[in-house]
Amino acid sequence: MTNLRIFTDNSLDFVHKNSTPFYEEMKLHLKDTDWIKKFCKKDPTVPTKYSFDFEFEINELDPKQGDYNNAIALYELFEKENIGDAVIYSEKFLAGFVFSFGYEYFIWSMSLKKESRVFGTLFFDPTDGHRQAIARNVISRLYRTVRLTVIDKEDKYELTRFVFMNPALRRMIYYPNLDSSVARFAFIKAFMIWKEETGREITVSIFNKVRLHYSFFCNTNLVDNFKEEEVVSYLLKYMHKNIF
Repeated sequence: MTNLRIFTDNSLDFVHKNSTPFYEEMKLHLKDTDWIKKFCKKDPTVPTKYSFDFEFEINELDPKQGDYNNAIALYELFEKENIGDAVIYSEKFLAGFVFSFGYEYFIWSMSLKKESRVFGTLFFDPTDGHRQAIARNVISRLYRTVRLTVIDKEDKYELTRFVFMNPALRRMIYYPNLDSSVARFAFIKAFMIWKEETGREITVSIFNKVRLHYSFFCNTNLVDNFKEEEVVSYLLKYMHKNIF
């Protein structure tokens, strides 16, 4: 069992003020995490009450499948350990989880090509809103995608699988109009039916076009008062008429 350690507020403040040298140190240490103690001049993390084993899958041949497997494993771990969203969606927890269990996975998934992207997906960018910071973080975006797509049926990850296999849909976690269960489930199911009927790829541009139209619908209607199939039908009519 490995104890989960989280960052302290002071250490987060120090790292944010020294983001460029932090990034340069990461590029020099692709596997070990001990360097951060020297960088921060002390251990920047403190122990928590949580101890467990966890290992990220690094799937070179099929990254989408690897991301799906990691997201399900994270979701089930946090459910088992009874770790709630208020804890999970905190910068100190998410960064601590990477340094406790996922450093090599983070290095692999980010490729360390751009400082702003690397830093913004490990820590919270203060120029982002809290929601945007959560959606960008490498751990929380995996977990949150499952959190928003798991359904109460025998195959509870049916929608989750579809979203991970169609990466443009993973952008849904950025948009509050898709927070309600009726709104987001109808949105995903409409795309499932549309793709089955047309055989077309769900691109970012198609996602954005449908989302923008749907946002207007959600802003002018109480979506939760509709039956899910009604919303699916509405979206499908729009998609078949307006996506060429």
